[in-house]
Amino acid sequence: MRNFGVRATVLVLVILLLMALTGCAPSLVGKWSGSQSTNVLGREISMSFVMDFQKDGKLNQTITTPMGNMTAKGTYKAEGEKITYNVDSAQLGNRTVNLPNNLKSKSGTFKIEGDNLTLTEGNGNSVTLQRVKENP
Repeated sequence: MRNFGVRATVLVLVILLLMALTGCAPSLVGKWSGSQSTNVLGREISMSFVMDFQKDGKLNQTITTPMGNMTAKGTYKAEGEKITYNVDSAQLGNRTVNLPNNLKSKSGTFKIEGDNLTLTEGNGNSVTLQRVKENP
């Protein structure tokens, strides 16, 4: 009978520890900014962007390119280290942008280290973003 009490106490402590560790995990929710260069038709194009991951699973993006500012709205789902995000609509200025299918949905992994978020696509391409500090 005494062994049962010790085992139950250890089990409760392990569960509490796991709950505490889960609560301490850095959150993906919030705004993250970064920049990236890509080759488009032989020209190197630089862009900066902000990704706003909201608590309700919505994702808003603002991308600044030489052609102007683009906004995109969609959703995301994060489980463990895996992430999938989908773009429902995109606009460049006042114009609706029809994105190709390969840009409408992305999946891969994410890793948060301090104020850095690294997103890695399934093809191995990655980008590191910095958490945007909100002014109080």
